[in-house]
Amino acid sequence: MKNKFVFFLILILFYITIPFLYFVITRHQRELIITNHDEPIRKKSRLIRVATYNIARGRDGILRNNKSALSDPKKITEQLVNIGKLLKKENVDLVVLNEVDFNCSRTFRIDMAEVIANAGEFSTIIRQSNVDSGWGIDRYLFGNAILTKIPVTEIEKIHLPERHALMNFFVGKMDGLSVKVLASSDLQIQIIGLHLEVISIEKRIESVELILSKIKKDIPIILMGDLNSTLDNSNDAVNTFIKKANLKLSTNSDFTFPSWKPDKRIDYILINKGRYINYNVPLWKMSDHLPVISTLEY
Repeated sequence: MKNKFVFFLILILFYITIPFLYFVITRHQRELIITNHDEPIRKKSRLIRVATYNIARGRDGILRNNKSALSDPKKITEQLVNIGKLLKKENVDLVVLNEVDFNCSRTFRIDMAEVIANAGEFSTIIRQSNVDSGWGIDRYLFGNAILTKIPVTEIEKIHLPERHALMNFFVGKMDGLSVKVLASSDLQIQIIGLHLEVISIEKRIESVELILSKIKKDIPIILMGDLNSTLDNSNDAVNTFIKKANLKLSTNSDFTFPSWKPDKRIDYILINKGRYINYNVPLWKMSDHLPVISTLEY
Protein backbone atom coordinates (compact mmCIF):
# COMPACT_ATOMS: atom_id res chain seq x y z
CA MET A 1 0.00 0.00 0.00
CA LYS A 2 2.81 2.37 0.90
CA ASN A 3 4.60 1.66 -2.41
CA LYS A 4 1.41 2.38 -4.34
CA PHE A 5 0.96 5.66 -2.49
CA VAL A 6 4.55 6.70 -3.27
CA PHE A 7 4.09 5.68 -6.92
CA PHE A 8 0.90 7.76 -7.31
CA LEU A 9 2.52 10.70 -5.52
CA ILE A 10 5.47 10.60 -7.94
CA LEU A 11 3.05 10.28 -10.85
CA ILE A 12 1.09 13.35 -9.71
CA LEU A 13 4.26 15.39 -9.18
CA PHE A 14 5.48 14.34 -12.63
CA TYR A 15 2.11 15.29 -14.15
CA ILE A 16 2.30 18.76 -12.57
CA THR A 17 6.03 19.46 -12.81
CA ILE A 18 6.88 18.47 -16.40
CA PRO A 19 4.34 20.79 -18.10
CA PHE A 20 5.28 23.62 -15.73
CA LEU A 21 9.01 23.27 -16.47
CA TYR A 22 8.30 23.08 -20.20
CA PHE A 23 6.35 26.36 -20.14
CA VAL A 24 9.05 28.08 -18.06
CA ILE A 25 11.92 26.89 -20.28
CA THR A 26 10.14 27.82 -23.54
CA ARG A 27 8.49 31.02 -22.26
CA HIS A 28 10.80 33.27 -24.30
CA GLN A 29 9.41 31.72 -27.52
CA ARG A 30 5.95 33.13 -26.78
CA GLU A 31 6.85 36.65 -25.61
CA LEU A 32 5.54 38.01 -28.91
CA ILE A 33 3.09 36.14 -31.15
CA ILE A 34 2.24 37.93 -34.38
CA THR A 35 -0.49 37.09 -36.88
CA ASN A 36 -1.03 38.83 -40.21
CA HIS A 37 -4.35 38.45 -41.99
CA ASP A 38 -5.24 40.90 -44.74
CA GLU A 39 -2.81 43.38 -46.24
CA PRO A 40 -2.66 46.49 -44.00
CA ILE A 41 -3.86 49.75 -45.53
CA ARG A 42 -1.71 52.87 -45.54
CA LYS A 43 -3.91 55.86 -44.76
CA LYS A 44 -4.09 58.83 -47.12
CA SER A 45 -5.21 61.34 -44.51
CA ARG A 46 -3.22 62.51 -41.48
CA LEU A 47 -5.97 61.40 -39.12
CA ILE A 48 -5.63 58.23 -37.06
CA ARG A 49 -8.33 56.78 -34.82
CA VAL A 50 -7.02 54.82 -31.85
CA ALA A 51 -8.46 53.10 -28.79
CA THR A 52 -7.40 51.43 -25.58
CA TYR A 53 -9.52 48.88 -23.72
CA ASN A 54 -8.80 46.68 -20.73
CA ILE A 55 -11.25 43.90 -21.63
CA ALA A 56 -10.68 41.95 -18.36
CA ARG A 57 -11.10 38.81 -20.50
CA GLY A 58 -14.71 39.72 -21.21
CA ARG A 59 -16.07 39.50 -17.69
CA ASP A 60 -19.16 41.52 -18.56
CA GLY A 61 -18.23 44.22 -16.05
CA ILE A 62 -19.33 42.08 -13.11
CA LEU A 63 -16.24 41.37 -11.02
CA ARG A 64 -18.24 39.97 -8.13
CA ASN A 65 -20.01 37.48 -10.40
CA ASN A 66 -17.39 36.79 -13.04
CA LYS A 67 -17.82 33.01 -12.95
CA SER A 68 -21.25 33.26 -14.57
CA ALA A 69 -19.87 35.59 -17.22
CA LEU A 70 -17.08 33.14 -18.09
CA SER A 71 -18.85 29.81 -17.72
CA ASP A 72 -20.01 29.44 -21.33
CA PRO A 73 -17.59 29.55 -24.30
CA LYS A 74 -20.40 30.71 -26.60
CA LYS A 75 -21.16 33.64 -24.30
CA ILE A 76 -17.47 34.58 -24.12
CA THR A 77 -17.15 34.46 -27.91
CA GLU A 78 -20.30 36.55 -28.39
CA GLN A 79 -18.92 39.13 -25.98
CA LEU A 80 -15.61 39.30 -27.86
CA VAL A 81 -17.34 39.52 -31.24
CA ASN A 82 -19.42 42.42 -29.90
CA ILE A 83 -16.23 44.22 -28.84
CA GLY A 84 -14.76 43.72 -32.32
CA LYS A 85 -17.92 44.93 -34.04
CA LEU A 86 -18.09 48.03 -31.85
CA LEU A 87 -14.45 48.86 -32.64
CA LYS A 88 -15.27 48.46 -36.33
CA LYS A 89 -18.35 50.68 -35.98
CA GLU A 90 -16.14 53.32 -34.34
CA ASN A 91 -13.72 53.12 -37.31
CA VAL A 92 -10.77 52.36 -35.03
CA ASP A 93 -7.48 51.96 -36.94
CA LEU A 94 -5.48 50.60 -33.99
CA VAL A 95 -6.38 49.41 -30.49
CA VAL A 96 -4.36 48.46 -27.41
CA LEU A 97 -6.05 45.68 -25.41
CA ASN A 98 -5.20 44.69 -21.82
CA GLU A 99 -5.97 41.48 -19.91
CA VAL A 100 -6.39 39.38 -23.03
CA ASP A 101 -6.43 35.58 -22.77
CA PHE A 102 -4.55 33.95 -25.64
CA ASN A 103 -4.64 30.34 -24.45
CA CYS A 104 -6.16 29.85 -20.99
CA SER A 105 -8.02 26.89 -19.53
CA ARG A 106 -10.28 29.25 -17.56
CA THR A 107 -11.70 30.68 -20.81
CA PHE A 108 -11.74 27.48 -22.84
CA ARG A 109 -8.45 28.28 -24.64
CA ILE A 110 -10.16 30.94 -26.77
CA ASP A 111 -7.70 33.29 -28.46
CA MET A 112 -9.48 36.51 -27.54
CA ALA A 113 -7.22 38.73 -29.66
CA GLU A 114 -8.01 36.60 -32.73
CA VAL A 115 -11.78 36.73 -32.18
CA ILE A 116 -11.84 40.51 -31.67
CA ALA A 117 -9.52 41.09 -34.63
CA ASN A 118 -11.68 39.00 -36.97
CA ALA A 119 -14.89 40.74 -35.90
CA GLY A 120 -13.26 44.18 -36.10
CA GLU A 121 -11.48 43.44 -39.41
CA PHE A 122 -7.99 44.20 -38.12
CA SER A 123 -5.22 42.97 -40.39
CA THR A 124 -2.43 42.44 -37.82
CA ILE A 125 -2.48 40.97 -34.30
CA ILE A 126 0.49 41.45 -31.97
CA ARG A 127 0.19 39.43 -28.77
CA GLN A 128 2.54 40.26 -25.89
CA SER A 129 2.51 37.75 -23.05
CA ASN A 130 2.62 38.77 -19.40
CA VAL A 131 1.62 35.50 -17.78
CA ASP A 132 2.82 32.25 -19.35
CA SER A 133 2.49 29.19 -17.14
CA GLY A 134 0.70 25.90 -16.69
CA TRP A 135 0.61 22.60 -14.86
CA GLY A 136 -1.21 19.39 -15.65
CA ILE A 137 -3.89 20.25 -18.20
CA ASP A 138 -4.23 23.83 -16.91
CA ARG A 139 -2.79 26.54 -19.16
CA TYR A 140 -2.40 30.29 -18.64
CA LEU A 141 -1.13 32.50 -21.45
CA PHE A 142 -2.38 36.06 -21.42
CA GLY A 143 -1.25 39.68 -21.60
CA ASN A 144 -1.58 42.71 -23.87
CA ALA A 145 -2.39 42.90 -27.57
CA ILE A 146 -2.27 45.49 -30.31
CA LEU A 147 -4.68 45.09 -33.23
CA THR A 148 -4.05 47.31 -36.24
CA LYS A 149 -5.29 47.97 -39.76
CA ILE A 150 -2.23 50.04 -40.72
CA PRO A 151 1.28 48.78 -41.58
CA VAL A 152 3.69 47.85 -38.78
CA THR A 153 7.39 48.54 -39.32
CA GLU A 154 8.92 47.62 -35.96
CA ILE A 155 7.91 45.59 -32.88
CA GLU A 156 9.62 45.41 -29.48
CA LYS A 157 8.60 43.91 -26.16
CA ILE A 158 9.46 46.28 -23.31
CA HIS A 159 10.75 44.25 -20.36
CA LEU A 160 9.64 46.01 -17.20
CA PRO A 161 10.92 45.55 -13.62
CA GLU A 162 9.96 42.36 -11.81
CA ARG A 163 7.27 42.47 -9.15
CA HIS A 164 8.98 39.64 -7.30
CA ALA A 165 11.61 37.13 -8.44
CA LEU A 166 9.52 34.10 -7.46
CA MET A 167 6.38 35.52 -9.07
CA ASN A 168 8.35 36.22 -12.22
CA PHE A 169 9.64 32.62 -12.32
CA PHE A 170 6.36 30.88 -11.58
CA VAL A 171 3.96 33.14 -13.45
CA GLY A 172 5.49 35.98 -15.45
CA LYS A 173 5.48 39.77 -15.15
CA MET A 174 3.80 42.94 -16.36
CA ASP A 175 5.63 44.01 -19.52
CA GLY A 176 4.85 46.47 -22.29
CA LEU A 177 4.84 46.71 -26.06
CA SER A 178 6.35 49.23 -28.47
CA VAL A 179 5.23 49.22 -32.10
CA LYS A 180 6.04 51.59 -34.95
CA VAL A 181 3.37 52.02 -37.59
CA LEU A 182 3.42 53.77 -40.94
CA ALA A 183 0.22 55.79 -40.77
CA SER A 184 0.89 57.43 -44.16
CA SER A 185 3.80 57.66 -46.58
CA ASP A 186 5.56 60.33 -44.49
CA LEU A 187 4.05 59.68 -41.03
CA GLN A 188 5.65 57.12 -38.74
CA ILE A 189 4.20 56.82 -35.23
CA GLN A 190 5.47 54.96 -32.17
CA ILE A 191 2.68 53.18 -30.28
CA ILE A 192 3.38 52.15 -26.68
CA GLY A 193 0.86 49.75 -25.15
CA LEU A 194 0.94 49.27 -21.38
CA HIS A 195 -0.77 47.66 -18.42
CA LEU A 196 1.16 48.86 -15.39
CA GLU A 197 1.50 47.18 -12.00
CA VAL A 198 -1.58 47.71 -9.81
CA ILE A 199 -0.16 47.19 -6.30
CA SER A 200 3.14 49.06 -6.05
CA ILE A 201 3.54 52.72 -6.98
CA GLU A 202 7.33 52.22 -6.68
CA LYS A 203 7.25 49.50 -9.37
CA ARG A 204 5.07 51.69 -11.59
CA ILE A 205 7.57 54.54 -11.39
CA GLU A 206 10.47 52.14 -12.06
CA SER A 207 8.55 50.99 -15.12
CA VAL A 208 7.96 54.55 -16.28
CA GLU A 209 11.67 55.37 -16.06
CA LEU A 210 12.51 52.34 -18.19
CA ILE A 211 9.78 53.14 -20.74
CA LEU A 212 11.08 56.71 -21.04
CA SER A 213 14.35 55.28 -22.35
CA LYS A 214 12.41 53.53 -25.14
CA ILE A 215 10.54 56.60 -26.33
CA LYS A 216 11.64 58.01 -29.71
CA LYS A 217 11.18 61.71 -29.13
CA ASP A 218 11.82 62.67 -32.77
CA ILE A 219 8.59 61.04 -33.99
CA PRO A 220 4.96 61.18 -32.82
CA ILE A 221 4.20 58.95 -29.82
CA ILE A 222 0.86 57.53 -28.73
CA LEU A 223 1.07 55.94 -25.28
CA MET A 224 -2.03 53.97 -24.33
CA GLY A 225 -3.32 51.52 -21.78
CA ASP A 226 -4.32 50.85 -18.20
CA LEU A 227 -1.75 52.83 -16.20
CA ASN A 228 -3.34 52.00 -12.83
CA SER A 229 -2.73 55.56 -11.69
CA THR A 230 -4.81 58.71 -11.37
CA LEU A 231 -4.06 62.38 -11.90
CA ASP A 232 -4.63 63.04 -8.19
CA ASN A 233 -1.14 61.83 -7.29
CA SER A 234 1.51 64.07 -8.86
CA ASN A 235 4.19 61.41 -8.31
CA ASP A 236 2.36 58.48 -9.91
CA ALA A 237 2.84 57.03 -13.40
CA VAL A 238 0.54 59.15 -15.56
CA ASN A 239 1.83 62.48 -14.21
CA THR A 240 5.43 61.27 -14.50
CA PHE A 241 4.86 60.48 -18.19
CA ILE A 242 3.31 63.90 -18.74
CA LYS A 243 6.17 65.74 -17.00
CA LYS A 244 9.20 63.77 -18.17
CA ALA A 245 8.17 62.83 -21.71
CA ASN A 246 6.25 66.02 -22.44
CA LEU A 247 3.11 64.03 -23.21
CA LYS A 248 -0.26 65.70 -23.54
CA LEU A 249 -3.59 64.57 -22.14
CA SER A 250 -7.04 65.40 -23.45
CA THR A 251 -9.15 67.75 -21.36
CA ASN A 252 -11.89 65.10 -21.39
CA SER A 253 -11.86 63.86 -17.80
CA ASP A 254 -14.43 61.01 -18.00
CA PHE A 255 -13.80 58.17 -15.57
CA THR A 256 -12.95 54.70 -16.90
CA PHE A 257 -13.22 52.40 -13.87
CA PRO A 258 -15.25 50.55 -12.67
CA SER A 259 -17.58 50.33 -15.65
CA TRP A 260 -20.78 49.91 -13.60
CA LYS A 261 -20.14 53.07 -11.55
CA PRO A 262 -17.03 54.89 -12.82
CA ASP A 263 -15.21 57.02 -10.26
CA LYS A 264 -11.56 56.72 -11.39
CA ARG A 265 -9.62 57.61 -14.49
CA ILE A 266 -6.86 55.02 -14.96
CA ASP A 267 -7.00 54.29 -18.73
CA TYR A 268 -5.39 56.87 -21.00
CA ILE A 269 -4.35 57.92 -24.49
CA LEU A 270 -1.34 60.27 -24.23
CA ILE A 271 0.43 61.99 -27.14
CA ASN A 272 3.48 64.20 -27.65
CA LYS A 273 2.62 65.70 -31.05
CA GLY A 274 -0.47 66.34 -33.10
CA ARG A 275 -3.81 67.21 -31.56
CA TYR A 276 -6.95 65.53 -30.25
CA ILE A 277 -9.91 65.92 -32.60
CA ASN A 278 -12.05 64.03 -30.12
CA TYR A 279 -11.58 61.85 -27.02
CA ASN A 280 -14.46 59.69 -25.85
CA VAL A 281 -15.17 57.12 -23.13
CA PRO A 282 -18.07 54.98 -24.45
CA LEU A 283 -20.28 53.26 -21.88
CA TRP A 284 -19.55 49.71 -23.04
CA LYS A 285 -20.37 47.27 -20.24
CA MET A 286 -18.30 44.31 -21.49
CA SER A 287 -15.50 44.64 -18.94
CA ASP A 288 -14.86 46.17 -15.54
CA HIS A 289 -13.15 49.02 -17.45
CA LEU A 290 -14.55 51.42 -20.03
CA PRO A 291 -12.69 51.95 -23.32
CA VAL A 292 -11.09 55.20 -24.46
CA ILE A 293 -11.33 56.16 -28.14
CA SER A 294 -9.71 59.18 -29.81
CA THR A 295 -9.21 60.68 -33.24
CA LEU A 296 -5.80 62.32 -33.62
CA GLU A 297 -4.57 64.69 -36.31
CA TYR A 298 -0.93 65.08 -37.39
